[in-house]
Amino acid sequence: FHKIDSLYLQSNKSLYLEAGAVLQGKVVCKNVENVKIYGRGILYHGQRGIQITHSSNITVEDLIFINPTHYTIFGGQSTNLNIRGIRSFSAKGWADGIDLMSCSDVNIDKVFMRNSDDCIALYGHRWDYYGDCRNVTVQNSTLWADVAHPIMVGTHGNPEPGKSEIIDNLSFKNINILNH
Repeated sequence: FHKIDSLYLQSNKSLYLEAGAVLQGKVVCKNVENVKIYGRGILYHGQRGIQITHSSNITVEDLIFINPTHYTIFGGQSTNLNIRGIRSFSAKGWADGIDLMSCSDVNIDKVFMRNSDDCIALYGHRWDYYGDCRNVTVQNSTLWADVAHPIMVGTHGNPEPGKSEIIDNLSFKNINILNH
C-alpha cells in the first residue's frame, strides 16, 4: 500500500503496478509523450485517478480503480490515447469514469465501468482545454452508470463566436449497458 498526493510521469517512461499493489493518489501525465501505465494493481481513491493533459501516445492498461474522486481517467487536449482492460468502481457523487475534453485519436477497449456518474463522457472545450474531439472508438465494453449516463457526448463547448469546435467520428461498438 503506497499513499501519495500526485505522481508526475515523464516522457518515454512506464509505470507498472503489480497485482496486489495499491496506490492511493493520482497519476499525472502533463505535457508528456510515450507513456504507459499498466499492471494488475489498484489505484485507490485518487483525485482524478489518472490525469492526462496536453500529452500524446499514452496507454493505460489493465488497472483497477476503486472510488476515484471525480474521475477515473481525465483527459484534456491530448491525442493518441489507448485505454484497455481497465475496471472502475465508484460510489461518490460526481465520480465519473473516463472524461475526455478536446481529445482526439482515442481507443477505449474492453473496459468495465460501474460509476456513480457518467461512465464515458466526450466533450469539446471545457475549462482550460480547447479543440476538437475526433476519432474516438469505444468498443467491447460494459458500462453501468448508477446516477447519470453510460455515454455522454458534447454538452460543453467553446462559447466564443467563430471558435466553435467539432465532435466527429465517434464509434461505439459492442457495448453492454447494464443500467441507465
